[in-house]
Amino acid sequence: IFNVDPISIWFTNYSFWIFSRYDKKMNLEKIKYIGKTPKKKIRHKYGDPLRVFAPYATKIFLIFNLGPTVASLLSIFICLFGSLLFLSGNIYWIIMGILIHHLGYFFDIIDGQIARIQKKSNVSGGYIDAINHFFNIPIFFVCLSLGFFAVTKNFLFVYLAILSALFSRGNAKYNLAKSVIDTI
Repeated sequence: IFNVDPISIWFTNYSFWIFSRYDKKMNLEKIKYIGKTPKKKIRHKYGDPLRVFAPYATKIFLIFNLGPTVASLLSIFICLFGSLLFLSGNIYWIIMGILIHHLGYFFDIIDGQIARIQKKSNVSGGYIDAINHFFNIPIFFVCLSLGFFAVTKNFLFVYLAILSALFSRGNAKYNLAKSVIDTI
C-alpha cells in the first residue's frame, strides 16, 4: 500500500540521532581555538602544513560523533597500508605509498584535536597514539628501504633497512613512555 524505500526510513530514523549529538555552535574558529596544539609541542618554527586542513576533518569527525580513538586507528592502518605499498618495487607505487602514509599522518594530527575538543584525554588514548608512532615510524623506513632495494637491487638499502629498524625504535620507545606518563 505504501511505497517507501528502506534507505529513506533509515535516514529519517538515524540521521536525527547522529546530527542531534553534534554541537551546532562548534564552528571552524572554535575548532581551531580549542583544538590548537600547545606551543611547547610544536617541533619546528613553521608548524606543520597539514595542520591547516585539520579543522575541516575534525569538524567531520565531530559531526558524526567519532572519537579520537577512531582517528588513531585509521592513522595506524592507513600508514601501514602506505608503507606496504613501498614493497611493490614500482616507483609509482612507492610515491603513492608516501602520499598515503602522509594521509595517515594527517589522521594522527586530528586525533589530538578531537581529544582536546571532546575532553577525552586518557591513558588508553595516549597509549594508542604512542603505539601509532612506535610502529609506523620504523615500518615506514624499513619498507621504504626495502622498496628502494627492489627498484635498484643495491644491497646498501637492505643495510639501511636494518639500521633504520634498530635506531628508529629507540626514539619511539622514548615517545611511548613519555606519552603514557604525560596522560597520567
